[in-house]
Amino acid sequence: FFMASQNKQRDEYAVFSESVMINRWVWVVLRKNSPNFHASAKGNYTMASLLNANTNYWLEHSGYQTVRPAMNINALVEKLDSGEVDAILVAEEVFNSEFVNDARYKVSLHSEREFGIYISKAFLKDNPDFMEKLNSAIRERR
Repeated sequence: FFMASQNKQRDEYAVFSESVMINRWVWVVLRKNSPNFHASAKGNYTMASLLNANTNYWLEHSGYQTVRPAMNINALVEKLDSGEVDAILVAEEVFNSEFVNDARYKVSLHSEREFGIYISKAFLKDNPDFMEKLNSAIRERR
């Protein structure tokens, strides 16, 4: 099992639960540069995200000019602070874990996606009642 947003590739080998949270991807730019920033792959901006993150995969496959991804949120924000990149794309909760309400940065929403728990089809074959129990537990805690 693993937490993720739903997509066709994952659906091939696992079943998606009911949503447990909303994952928000945000652009982060230096506040002083925010009036001129427009997140577009056709722009002359250099972007970065976190290593092995969906945001990094999305940037690379959507035509954005990118630099080497960062290992953690502090290293990612350092790329922005130093001018190595014009913007970063990251999960809002990850950014807020270290930089919530930091006046140096302008944060704007890129997209929202439901996150759920994927359970492998092989496991569910041997445990056919599991998914209903999981979804029931998720509903109870909303």
